[in-house]
Order: sequence, then structure tokens, then C-alpha cells
Amino acid sequence: MKEYKELWKEDKPGYPYRLFLSKATTIVPLHWHDDPEIVVMLTGELDVRVGAQHVPLEAGEFILIKAGTVHSFKGKGDADCFVVKMLRDSFGLLYLAPLFSTSGESPANAWMKATDSFIHTAVSEMVHAFEHEEPGYDLYVRGNLLRILGRMMQMGLISEPASRESENEERFRPLMQALQESWGIDWTESKAAEMVGISYWHFGRVFKKTTGVTFTQFLSHLKLRNAERMLAETEAPIGEIAERSGFSGNNQLLRTFKREIGISPREYRKQCRAAKKDEN
Repeated sequence: MKEYKELWKEDKPGYPYRLFLSKATTIVPLHWHDDPEIVVMLTGELDVRVGAQHVPLEAGEFILIKAGTVHSFKGKGDADCFVVKMLRDSFGLLYLAPLFSTSGESPANAWMKATDSFIHTAVSEMVHAFEHEEPGYDLYVRGNLLRILGRMMQMGLISEPASRESENEERFRPLMQALQESWGIDWTESKAAEMVGISYWHFGRVFKKTTGVTFTQFLSHLKLRNAERMLAETEAPIGEIAERSGFSGNNQLLRTFKREIGISPREYRKQCRAAKKDEN
């Protein structure tokens, strides 16, 4: 089975990010990873394929890609870009939860493109600090990452958290990790409530207050991302993929794909195959 998951070594233990400065980018094949990603174009042009869509990116523009989204890059000319992969645990669930959901309270798409001079300047400063590693550069980079998150909140790319209760955030962290590692398969609200030590009747309210989305919405996102990956990576029948990713059947998978991605699972697989041929 072809695996598209990208594995990154941790830059520095305990840091809330993974950084990569890509110069003269040519082709980065289809891949996905567990962390949200910001790609900021410094020079040149980049064709970003996200799911079934092609997104052109020019100098000064950036794209925010949700965790678990299959994507690829193809550079044109002197395509230099700075990649920031944010670790959900370090920044906290309250701010990054919108990057893992498909609810109306957070961005509906798996990606968001924008142009913003503030973010471009902050990233340029991060690049300088990252390359030179002068004393205090780690704090400088951390500070700019927080500035970028604040700016994205102002732009509506991520949402103001419904709650800032650190106690709930800590309580839910093991659950969120378990859900993401299992893609939400075989999880129920009562099972999740038991894991965090909250009664079933209060769990739904506390979960949404902590993450900004309902438990059902979060599971739906995980199932969709899982189905996307299996469509791209395997030759398994679509009915089998629907079952393995936790959907009730072909019809539910088809409706979810049409609503969230805009095309059918069959067309999505076809476009992933076409993209793979282009890369070769």
C-alpha cells in the first residue's frame, strides 16, 4: 500500500512548531500529516494541490492547510517558501480546534488562502531568526508564531475560543490524542465521557465549550480525512473505505464528500491518480 503520510522529526523538544525553509521548490508529492500547516510564499510561484483543487500561490500569499489533508506542491521558477507546522498540544486545543473540524463555527474548507502583509512580515522575521540562530532566536520565533495566530483570528481564519478553561483543556488532551490516533473509529460519546471522567449528560456541553465544536462534528471531520487518505493511498473499493472509515455506507460517504469537498469519492480518487502521474 502506498503511504502518503509525511513524518517529520521534531525540531526541538517542547517547541510548538516544526519549521522548514524550502528554497527553489520543484515538486513535493502528495502527502499528509497530523499537524496544521502554514505555507508562506517568499518568492516565485507555487501550485498547491489540496484534495481535488489546484490553488495558485504567489509571493506575499499564504495558505493554511488543515491537519490530515492530502496535498502536494509544484514550484514555478525560483519558488522559495517557509513552512510552519503547528503542534496542537503546544498551542492548546482552544485555538487550534477550528483546524480539525468541519463545523459552521470554523473554516468549512480543508484549506484557506489569503494575502496579508502583517503575516508575511512576521514570517520573514522568523526566517531570519531561524537561519541565523542568534541568542534568543527561539523566543523570537515563538513570539511571531503567536502574533500570526492572533492575526489569523482577526482575519476570521480561526475562531475566538469559546472557553479559556485550562483545566478542561488538560482533561481533554488525552481524549483528543486517542480520537486522532484511531480516526474516531468505534468511539461513542459515552465512551469519551467515561475516559475524561465526566457524566454523559454534561460531556457534550463541556466538549463544545472546550473545543468550539460538537463531539459529532469532530468525529465527522476525522472520518472524512481518513476516507480521503484511503482513497488516495489504496485500491480498496469505495464501499469498503466507507465501512473502514466509520460511515454507515456508500450513500453517507457520498453525501459527506459532496457537501464538504464538492465532488464524489470516485472523482476524488481519479484526480489523486492523475496528480500522481503528473508528479512522475
